Amino acid sequence: MSTKGTADIVFCIDASASMQPCIDALRTHIGAFLEGLKTANYSQWDWRMEFIAHNSSESHLFHRSHAYSDVWDLLHALYPQGADGQGGTPGGALFTTDLERFKTSLGTVEVRGDEAPLVALDFCLDLPWRPARDCHRVVILLTDEAFETGVRQAWQRPMLAEIQQKLMALRVMLFIVAPESDVFTELAAVDKCEYQVVESTGDGLATVNFRKILGYIGKSISVSVPSQGLEVSAPAGPAPARTPYRLFHIPRQPPKLLGVARRPDTLIGYPPWEWGLFPPQADPPLAGTF
Repeated sequence: MSTKGTADIVFCIDASASMQPCIDALRTHIGAFLEGLKTANYSQWDWRMEFIAHNSSESHLFHRSHAYSDVWDLLHALYPQGADGQGGTPGGALFTTDLERFKTSLGTVEVRGDEAPLVALDFCLDLPWRPARDCHRVVILLTDEAFETGVRQAWQRPMLAEIQQKLMALRVMLFIVAPESDVFTELAAVDKCEYQVVESTGDGLATVNFRKILGYIGKSISVSVPSQGLEVSAPAGPAPARTPYRLFHIPRQPPKLLGVARRPDTLIGYPPWEWGLFPPQADPPLAGTF
């Protein structure tokens, strides 16, 4: 058996207003996670890391990665448009093997607003993973709020079954660190998924021992076997969908236009603009008109 492991690791980070302590702790203790990977099974690792930091309001969502601070650039890298108008194979600068760059990028994340964890998790699952037959695929979801206290629950909740299927089909190990939540419990019921319930809420996971929990997650990955070295076939049924999310502009100025969402191809003037991300099945709410 080879003593060198391969892993693609994605941190799905709630970047809402209260989460600065979590981001600071992750930057400080990410080394404990990498040390936890080193066990008798695997003494060396070929790892790649990515993070998706997300926050939201009642009207729009924002996401960024280690390389893309602008959601428009991130969406184009993740969902390149093919000739058929559907999302192509993701690429660009997604994933990195540079730990210092990863930590530096984490330090530039701005916390604000609320959270929409299922949208962000769905986003993470569409990243360009290496083949599951010889790679540990891992998502670590960090949030200080239960799903039931977040925003936009009505259109997130129906995504749960699809995300569970996606986790199974992609053979992704999901680790959740969050307050008690029925939705997170359902996610953790998927094979190879774990849920660490935290007692406090709304404190940015400030009471969590990140060195200990990241080390534990690292060890858990190390003792697992990526699809037993075999080619992976998805469960019966259709392959997991990769439906590109749609972008809209949210005008910041002039004040009378605040909260008005317009499709990018209809925009003329009125700078500056801010990109808003919306799920594919719903149009953004319009708070006003021109």
